[in-house]
Amino acid sequence: MLLAVLSLAFCLMISVWFPAVAGEPDWQHFKKSYLRDGRIIDPVNGSISHSEGQGYAMLLSVHWDDRQSFEQIWLWTQNKLQTRNDALFSWQWHPEKGVMDANNATDADLLIAWALSLAAIKWQVPAYEQASLQVRQSIVNKMLYSYRDLTLLLPGEKGFLTEESVALNLSYWVYPALNHFAQSNAQFGEVRDSGLALLKQAKFGRWQLPADWILVSFDPEKSIQPWQQSSQRYGYDAVRIPLYLKWAGHASSELVAPYAKFVHSFCAFELLPDWVDLTAETVHMNSADAGMRAIYHYLLGDSARDCEFNQYVSEPNYYSDVLALLVQAAEQIAMAR
Repeated sequence: MLLAVLSLAFCLMISVWFPAVAGEPDWQHFKKSYLRDGRIIDPVNGSISHSEGQGYAMLLSVHWDDRQSFEQIWLWTQNKLQTRNDALFSWQWHPEKGVMDANNATDADLLIAWALSLAAIKWQVPAYEQASLQVRQSIVNKMLYSYRDLTLLLPGEKGFLTEESVALNLSYWVYPALNHFAQSNAQFGEVRDSGLALLKQAKFGRWQLPADWILVSFDPEKSIQPWQQSSQRYGYDAVRIPLYLKWAGHASSELVAPYAKFVHSFCAFELLPDWVDLTAETVHMNSADAGMRAIYHYLLGDSARDCEFNQYVSEPNYYSDVLALLVQAAEQIAMAR
């Protein structure tokens, strides 16, 4: 099954070395491509904006010391997305219809709060730290859920918690942000530790990878499973997990092993898929994009250099470019220490 699916993909691809990230974006190019009057557009999805994209762009603008862009992005984010009855952010905004869904995305809230706190430190603006604290307090008040000895991070205020179970996205645990916040609030340290504990349990399929979404049942007789209502895949969400693990210094050999096994298992096929179904163990024929490959190279380094993979020729993609820039930032921060 695996070989048959992989063989279908080769005629549509060109060959590139795995470590290379062709057309790797820089911050200035990213702004020209996606920044419009303070909002980050997602061209693939009708030029809508996400709270996630705003958070990533704020974080990257701090890293590249671009205060003008940061202030522009933060002002738009405040005015258009921070309109709930708390300090969190509506996750989806349409250029013609405005807010399309007022539910929050907790990873975006973490990213925005982290960027604000880093901006306060870099540019000595106490108001940014105050805004960050307000977001963090709303996260503590609304997004943390205690279950047994774990402090869980709800993905959003609505739609994930029932009397029987809770759905989680382990890529929403932005570990470097949680480390930063834990310095002043121990509850974020509890969230971090709970996420690391869940990663040791949420291993599925032949590669023992985490699913993009998991379901934690409150029935002690049932185990953690991929959330069938959303996705049984490892792919575009969960690929951020190893990035955050290494960035935060939590990339232990135990936690890195599944990703190394996944990458090396495809060396012979010259295709590194963008997602795999962890239950059916089927492989999508699209190759991982530049941003995803950048994460694997960042995580595995020289151990991946013996792999040569094919890549689809694709249009510029906001999410792929974000991932590549995050890897650049993480590497530069590590080199500066």
